[in-house]
Amino acid sequence: RSPTPRPSSPRSSPRLAMPVTRRAARAAARQAAAALLLEPPTEIVAHILKHCQLTDFCSLMRTCKQLQPAVEGALRLRADEAGHHLPKKLAEETSCRARVHQLLQLERRRKQLTRRTIAAGMSHSLFISKAGELLSCGTEWDVDGNPTPGLLGHGELAEEDVPASSIHVPTLIPTLRGIKIRSVAAG
Repeated sequence: RSPTPRPSSPRSSPRLAMPVTRRAARAAARQAAAALLLEPPTEIVAHILKHCQLTDFCSLMRTCKQLQPAVEGALRLRADEAGHHLPKKLAEETSCRARVHQLLQLERRRKQLTRRTIAAGMSHSLFISKAGELLSCGTEWDVDGNPTPGLLGHGELAEEDVPASSIHVPTLIPTLRGIKIRSVAAG
């Protein structure tokens, strides 16, 4: 006859038991929340989920496989409402998980492009390079047609006989070299 296992004392290993219990409780809570989203039709859930942040979509994907069609529907609705076209290649993917990952990648790219990297004024334009450097080009004239020295950010370009000068090719603004620019506005 084998000896019966003794009940563990509170001092034996409380640290090992607690994380497993917490982890199990969190997993059960996530599953319960996901179950609430599985009850209504997928189209309704997609309309609810389309307002989520991108990180929430990733969490939902990890939480419950059954939510993947609803997440895909939400991302498609989000793209349609924003006027974005989805690539044809997306329809060819066989797995729902792969389609959702592609949709999330597209959404992340679109989010990165929402910052303004080009701006135009009356007679000048500003650009941000991929490295975050600010470039400008145009002429140093203001809205009223008056010379405005320094408008392009390269110092005074005007010569003695010409009231305002111009730069025809986007040129790095030297005083901002080494400073990373994220967004730009002009005009």
